[in-house]
Amino acid sequence: MLIEGVDEPACRGVVTPRDTSVHSQEEEMSVTLREITKDNWRHCIRLDPGPAGKAFIPSNLYALAESKFAPSFVPLGIYVESVMVGFIMYNTQPEADGSYSIYSMMVDARYQGKGYGTTALRLIIERLRQLPHCTTVSLEYDRVNEQAARLYRCLGFREVAESPTGGVIAHLHVT
Repeated sequence: MLIEGVDEPACRGVVTPRDTSVHSQEEEMSVTLREITKDNWRHCIRLDPGPAGKAFIPSNLYALAESKFAPSFVPLGIYVESVMVGFIMYNTQPEADGSYSIYSMMVDARYQGKGYGTTALRLIIERLRQLPHCTTVSLEYDRVNEQAARLYRCLGFREVAESPTGGVIAHLHVT
């Protein structure tokens, strides 16, 4: 359960977790989440988070393969207008602790720093909030990824545990 490769300096443009706005304060943008299909999966696996991001996340190909064996995993392309700029995957079934997880998130290096990843996270949080029993959203990140840690804290996530792999597990309460 990893979520890395975030694309925005800490808290720039980050608002409260309940804000579902999809617009950047710098420019109007239309960020949408779209199904990964037979028509766009190749584009998805070619997305590149850059050298720093590769150190923290599994490939999109791995995540897509994982989603085929876990039917509750939802892989989505992050789009700005008609361009896929990133990838995100979440689980529609609760974890053992009752939380709902965001398993993977990345933005291609060419599109980082524009707020697209932050907006995609807000959209996924809102989707999960709509699930009948979802009160907590969880994610995991590598302890050395300070940029991700700052962003998640700005969105309201709080560290709750260390993962078996040594990463940080963070929760966001959405009720």
